[in-house]
Amino acid sequence: MLGRGVNGTWSPGLARAHLNILELWAVFFALKHFLHFLQGRHVLVKTDNSVVVAYINRQGGTHSLQLHKSARVSHVPGVLNRGWISYHEEIHCTRERVPVGQHSLVCHFMKGARRKLPVSRPLIPLWDLSVVLDALSHHPFEPMEAVGMKFVSLKTVLLLALTTAKRVNDLQAFSIRPSCSQFAPGGTKVCLRPNPAFVPKVVESAYRCPTVELLAFHPPFSSGEEQRLNTCPVQAVQVYVSRTVGFRKAHQLFVSWATPYKCKPLSRQRLSHWIVEAISLAYKCRGLQPPKGLSAHSTRGMATSWALFRGVSLQDICAAVSWATPHTFVRFYRLDVSGLSLAQAVLEVNTPGSVLLLTGWICLWPLQAYALQEWSIFPIVKH
Repeated sequence: MLGRGVNGTWSPGLARAHLNILELWAVFFALKHFLHFLQGRHVLVKTDNSVVVAYINRQGGTHSLQLHKSARVSHVPGVLNRGWISYHEEIHCTRERVPVGQHSLVCHFMKGARRKLPVSRPLIPLWDLSVVLDALSHHPFEPMEAVGMKFVSLKTVLLLALTTAKRVNDLQAFSIRPSCSQFAPGGTKVCLRPNPAFVPKVVESAYRCPTVELLAFHPPFSSGEEQRLNTCPVQAVQVYVSRTVGFRKAHQLFVSWATPYKCKPLSRQRLSHWIVEAISLAYKCRGLQPPKGLSAHSTRGMATSWALFRGVSLQDICAAVSWATPHTFVRFYRLDVSGLSLAQAVLEVNTPGSVLLLTGWICLWPLQAYALQEWSIFPIVKH
């Protein structure tokens, strides 16, 4: 229309209508307004509403052959709708030509709102990591070569969620293509990459799809049985891939084991359910009641909090989970996993003849060591 434009406001009656109806009315009123320019011409309407596109191209409710011949609609993604973006910015600028979101009064107001309504988050873990890891190293999750595919799948996805602290959509994107999954000789480590077409929530500047490298977790086992029944993520992924290679029909790492969706790629929702089910089942196997309110995203806070407590630097944690600054971790994810409070530490000074020690193992690569903790009372021996 050679730069011509028109705008207006909705009447009270139309303002209550559905957005798709308003988009259709907007096209109708625009065509009606410029009718004297459009007579005898073919019209191409560009809109970012797919319903409008389908309605007009499929002759809508009128099924008019004349309309179908005279008008065509093409869909424009919202992010590419530069005309709307510039118009939107124009009408939302202040007198000082400053965007509303950058105006000093708005910034002060939003800062005050954050202070009045601070972010509410749990301060203590909702579930016990040591209980879950202990259950994963016993029946019905072990031995992985012999137990049902359900338990192999649940154990693998939970270990991968804990040792990478990745979001569910990142876990879903892992692929078993030769270019995306590589095991080192002897099962010492595995390198996992997401599908090249995957676009993560946070796009890193160096490379879009970073490699996740997991090292084998081998604490000093006390017996051969302990060595066989362990929580090594590399072994879990290796066994899972070998047991699914015979029936899988997709390159996605996690595929469904249950009918009627067996062999098919797993959705994000189902992957989240797997993680929650794995935690709940681990509690039940230990004879405990699963906590209420479990979520798959809780593994992210649990993993990063334990990594910080066990000596992993904030820089390594942020790099592993794609956080630009530590503020995200401190504000939304950090949990109190230290065990002893100040009051407990002070009061236990009066406990005669004993000292509280924390024993366990830790591997110092980022986010991959979560040994079972054992709180034990040892007598003080005087010489």
